[in-house]
Amino acid sequence: MQHGDPPGAPPTGQAVKVLGDLVAGLFLVVVAWAGRASVRAGQAQLQFDFDTDPGPYLVPEVLLLVVGAGGIVLVAAGAWRLARSARVLTPSVRWPENALRLLLVAAFVASMALYLRLLVAVGFRPATFALCTVWVFILARQAQQRPLLRDVAASLVIAAVVTGAVHFVFKSLVRVPLP
Repeated sequence: MQHGDPPGAPPTGQAVKVLGDLVAGLFLVVVAWAGRASVRAGQAQLQFDFDTDPGPYLVPEVLLLVVGAGGIVLVAAGAWRLARSARVLTPSVRWPENALRLLLVAAFVASMALYLRLLVAVGFRPATFALCTVWVFILARQAQQRPLLRDVAASLVIAAVVTGAVHFVFKSLVRVPLP
């Protein structure tokens, strides 16, 4: 039984921590691996000799290494907790509730992969607007438990503001070329 669990309750708190650590850690490792592959592909396309200067790829490389290291630490923490307690993943865990959360995480990861394809196909603004609209609506629906017309309207407005703000920052202030 966990510290926060009521007397006689199944030990769900520990199982949720273990599952959260493992899923979040694996997600961060995959993101870091995919990001490093993307950075390496960008370096190969650029084919510019920076001499002794590390070039524009140093900061992304360092950040992705930190993200990957954090993911490895989370996976190790989850594995350590799992090894310490054999009863962590017993059937007492409420799997349907946790399964929905895991499905949302998987859907988000899949939507990010689709977003990368949309960036190339239709450009930054339509792809970003579509991604923001869908995810703001999904998150609003999770909070309200039913889709309302105002959720759709709020999703459209928030997506337009986020898309415009990100476009302004990257295109005008930072001067990053966007697809």
